[in-house]
Amino acid sequence: MSTVEPNVESPTEPRDEQADTAPAVPPAAGRVKVKRLPLVVWLPLMLVRPVRAVHGSDHAGWLLSWAAHLVGLLLGAVMMVVMPWATGTVSHHSPSGFLFGVSVSVDGILEAMLADTTNLVLAVVSLGMGLLAIHVGTAIAATGLMSWTARGDERVGASWARAMQRLWRLTPFAVTLMVVFGLGTHVVEAFIDAWWPSYYYAPWEMETLLYMALWLGMMAWTLTATGWALYPGRERARCRWPATCEGCGYALMGLEGEQTCPECGVPMSRSVEASARPGAAWARAASIGGYLRGWWLCAVKAIFMPTQLGRSLHLLAPGSGHRWFFALHLPAMVASPLPGLVAIVLLVWLVFRELGSESPLEVMWGLLVMALAIGMWTLSLMVAVYLGGAGLIGGIASWVHGRNLLPAALQAACYLNGYALFWVATVWLYVIAVACVIYIAFEVYGYDPIFGASWGILDPFWLAWLGFLALNGLLLVIYLTLVWRVSRAAKHANW
Repeated sequence: MSTVEPNVESPTEPRDEQADTAPAVPPAAGRVKVKRLPLVVWLPLMLVRPVRAVHGSDHAGWLLSWAAHLVGLLLGAVMMVVMPWATGTVSHHSPSGFLFGVSVSVDGILEAMLADTTNLVLAVVSLGMGLLAIHVGTAIAATGLMSWTARGDERVGASWARAMQRLWRLTPFAVTLMVVFGLGTHVVEAFIDAWWPSYYYAPWEMETLLYMALWLGMMAWTLTATGWALYPGRERARCRWPATCEGCGYALMGLEGEQTCPECGVPMSRSVEASARPGAAWARAASIGGYLRGWWLCAVKAIFMPTQLGRSLHLLAPGSGHRWFFALHLPAMVASPLPGLVAIVLLVWLVFRELGSESPLEVMWGLLVMALAIGMWTLSLMVAVYLGGAGLIGGIASWVHGRNLLPAALQAACYLNGYALFWVATVWLYVIAVACVIYIAFEVYGYDPIFGASWGILDPFWLAWLGFLALNGLLLVIYLTLVWRVSRAAKHANW
């Protein structure tokens, strides 16, 4: 005799009302795995191939990453002691003198530290404060760069932890940069000695230009290596599980076909199909008429239609198209001061009808050197502002909406590089206008910003500085607002 067991649900496992009708196909694996490297391989490899070493050592964890950071700091300190003596060795061709000089330097430092307890305490305190400052600076850098290394399917804390650990493991690469820069300075000096003998003086413009070219090359190498090292890795396109409504965020478990969201009435196809979020125009430029059209659409939408851009972005697998869009504008950022400087020189020439005692060729060299110096400073500042702003706004948006929106904030920052060029151009127009106003004040009212009497609160020099700060503050607020609108529009993204 058979018995029928009653259908009793377990009180510890509540039944989901939509589980019977939920889609049965899970999303595909999103992350492309990278081969792991053992410690004895990735630590030395960090000196020559930092990108491969960083990506192959993500399994290292906090302790090994911090150990690699300390090894890098120790090697850097050794190089700071060794490189000056290596310079003397190259100059005087005396290896024995080099080794003797290093030993004397180290012995002198140790003897001074151990001779007096006060010196030893001061050395230990100074070392501790220096290490603390380096670690705090690294944590701040990781906060600014966590949008660059974030993934849309993880918590914000995991994004920050990956950025921090990768920066720690990247520290030994600084030793390679120090060695290459030291060799580069010797190459520049050898070039100058070969073209201009000792009884001639090399033109300061040419010498400065060579050193700036070396700095520019080192900056490009550092930015490229760091950018690829912090790249989170390739991901396969997939739909969020479980999918949510694009309009209101309602969980779409159990809905099929052409059904609509029961909360806001948005069709399910507009939320779960790949066409609902086709990606930015730059990422699909091949299908819309070329990269020039894709660049124009992204630049315009990022400034004038940020919400529409945010509703088209991929959050789970954004790819690397926006990073290339960001890198495309970096050379223009370096060259951006040149038109402004040329305009100021032309203004001076139109007013005074002369260029002083310098020839046009000397003026051109001077402009090029000054433009490169200001361009490198502008590039460093704008990269810090853009990535730091993306990390700040992305973190706030993630906290407000309960989802990691750092990838959307980074895409907004990258596609707003057209706004960065507008920012720089606006500042230079302001500088030219201020130069004209100060010239009028000098000619008409006898104003002298250096030796003249102060005009108090109406002093044109101080008003110009206040206007400069106010203009940049306004442009910064506009940029952060645009990043916020793009990030907020991606809060219900399923792709």
